[in-house]
Amino acid sequence: MSGIQKELKSQLVYDQLKERILTHEIEQGAPLSERMISEWFDASRTPVREALRRLQKEHFVDLTPEYGAFVSRVTYETILEVYEIREVLEGLSARLCAMCLQPSERKDLVVIYRELRDALINKQYENSVPLDVEFHGFIIAHSRSTMLQAILQMIVDHTKRITRLIQYDDEWSQKVQRNHYNITSSIITGKCDAAEKSMREHIRSSREKQLAQIAR
Repeated sequence: MSGIQKELKSQLVYDQLKERILTHEIEQGAPLSERMISEWFDASRTPVREALRRLQKEHFVDLTPEYGAFVSRVTYETILEVYEIREVLEGLSARLCAMCLQPSERKDLVVIYRELRDALINKQYENSVPLDVEFHGFIIAHSRSTMLQAILQMIVDHTKRITRLIQYDDEWSQKVQRNHYNITSSIITGKCDAAEKSMREHIRSSREKQLAQIAR
């Protein structure tokens, strides 16, 4: 196998293993043996080890010499830290998006917002998760800050994992819809202060919801 093929195999193992962790196909705390992962992806031990090391650096896997590799758990502290970072950085991304979004791009944000709103109204909560990721991803991408996007990438991945644990109800759904409306309207009208404030309020509210659930 050539060097390029090895790199591609390592990336494939990393991507697919990470996706199974983010979607909870592999449960929190589950052991991850190199032999088992090698069989899953028809890979040698080297790309498996490389994938596990990368996931450890991103805090999705815990590695210990004594016990081996395990899927990390979503703890109270995990949620608190992720959402504190999101509040500041996504607030900034909303401000920059409101500042930079072109008139031709506004309709794209509105389309995503409406699809997400309709999914929540119709209580299609499972469908709303990827739409919510797309909504926030659009705003981050259109902040026009490549450095901010790079910094947020790992946080976004942790958020994907955390939000799949949330239990929606009508009251929470309506609150999220109001938050998304305020964010969207502020951005498309170019109100930078309001966009940042609305995003920070939304992230802070989401943090409180998540922490309340995990504390039960």
